[in-house]
Amino acid sequence: MGGPMPQRGILTALPAFWPGIGLLARARRAGAVVRRDDLPFETVPGLHRARLRAAGGEAWLALPVRAAAPGTPIAEIRLAPTSSFASRAIRAIEHAFGEAPFFEHHRCDVARLLFREWPRFAPLAPALTRFLFAAYDVRAEATAATPLRAGIAG
Repeated sequence: MGGPMPQRGILTALPAFWPGIGLLARARRAGAVVRRDDLPFETVPGLHRARLRAAGGEAWLALPVRAAAPGTPIAEIRLAPTSSFASRAIRAIEHAFGEAPFFEHHRCDVARLLFREWPRFAPLAPALTRFLFAAYDVRAEATAATPLRAGIAG
C-alpha cells in the first residue's frame, strides 16, 4: 500500500541557449518549469552561451545577439543573423555528443532547430529546452514568466 504521491514543485530557471544537465535533472523532479524571460538580459552572464564538454576538451557556443539597452528583458532580446553560426554550432555539438548513445537519432532535430531563422532569443531558448526535455524524458510543463506576469497584472 503506497502513500500519497509526492507533490512536485515549480522550478524557476533562466532561459538558456543550451540548457545544462543540471537543469534537466532538476526539471525531472519538478511539476513545472518557469523560464524567467522577464529578467534584464545584462544581469545574466552566459545566458546566450553554452559550454559543451567533450573528451578532447570543451567548446563554447555563443548566440549572436544584437546590442540592447540596459534593462532590456530577456524576452525582447533580438538575435543578429549570421550565416556561419548554425554550421559552427552543429559541428561543436557533434564533437561533444557524437559518441553519446542515441545521438544519431537526434542530430537532424538539433540541426533543424539551429538552421531555422530565429529573430529573437525568446522563442529559440524554449524550442531547444523542449527538444532536450523530450530527449531526456522530462515531463515537467515549461512556460515563460512573461505571460504569467501579464496575467497577474491584468
